[in-house]
Amino acid sequence: MPQKGVGFDPGSAVHKAALVERKGDRWVLREWALLPAEEGASFWNQARLPCDLVTALVGGETVTLREIRHPLKMPEEVAQTIRYEAEPYLSAPLEDTILQHRILATHEKGSRVLLLALSKAKLSERLAAWRVGGLDPVQVSCDAAALWNAYLALGGDASSGGPATLLDLGASKSVLAHFEGQELRLLRVLRGKGSPEILVQELRRSWAAEGVEPSSARVLLTGGGSLEAGVAEALRQRLGCPVDRFRFLERMTHALPPEKAEVCEALGAAAVGAAIAAAGSDRVGIDFRREEFRYRGRFARLAGPLGTAALGVSFLLGLLGFDFHRSGQAWRERALALEARLAEAQT
Repeated sequence: MPQKGVGFDPGSAVHKAALVERKGDRWVLREWALLPAEEGASFWNQARLPCDLVTALVGGETVTLREIRHPLKMPEEVAQTIRYEAEPYLSAPLEDTILQHRILATHEKGSRVLLLALSKAKLSERLAAWRVGGLDPVQVSCDAAALWNAYLALGGDASSGGPATLLDLGASKSVLAHFEGQELRLLRVLRGKGSPEILVQELRRSWAAEGVEPSSARVLLTGGGSLEAGVAEALRQRLGCPVDRFRFLERMTHALPPEKAEVCEALGAAAVGAAIAAAGSDRVGIDFRREEFRYRGRFARLAGPLGTAALGVSFLLGLLGFDFHRSGQAWRERALALEARLAEAQT
């Protein structure tokens, strides 16, 4: 059975969506859609994409993303205690927050843990807005995690073992993800539209923290900012390392013309990474649809009406059953009366 999934990446200016399918050992991009954000909730109806098996994303500006030092390093122990360790870093009370975490590295004194937190109020608001447009996603992740998943699935450096930094240049923020082979070592969200000078500073600081020599690194650009003329060359000159676009479509089968492929690679990495997760290849596993927000299936919203209807049907069947019983009893009484009359006539 083919693996299919849809990723939905709503943006401040443009909404993006992708439909992917797994064919053998290769991903196929079946559909790619863009629509101005002012279209609002009607986007999903206009995109004409399947509404089941959808992973929808919330932006990095909505999610609290922070790396902390944890005194423990066994995954089970970290999972049992992470809520208490994370509480000082949360902007909302712990009971009002959906918390996710991933261990980045371990050392003698514990571990480095990546925290991802989303307030329940914001999640509830976002889900309600999506449902107005006919979308009830199976999974809710964030753009940073979707970029992470896209790199693991489609990144050319993932198997080489060398360091690579994925840099998503957005209009209001940038996402910086540093990898050593297939292992994520650092994930940061940089607020605001960064100039080449600021981006170089952040990259050097991140590499220094990981002990990476700039000459041995490689930067892969995505996001709308990667389309700006001269950005890649400016970073290349200042960093002294290779800088290129994140050309994930080269590792996919698609039918996009060159000009649309260029836009898709710039704007669609998160949507494609989310779609791959929805298709069953989620190697990151960040999902905020937990606790009372857990996905309950496509018919969950009909549970109330269906339950009322089922009760009504049961009631009708009960009445019918009573009528059948009463009718049967009458026939039995008539039969007994007839037998009595026959017996009496025989005597």
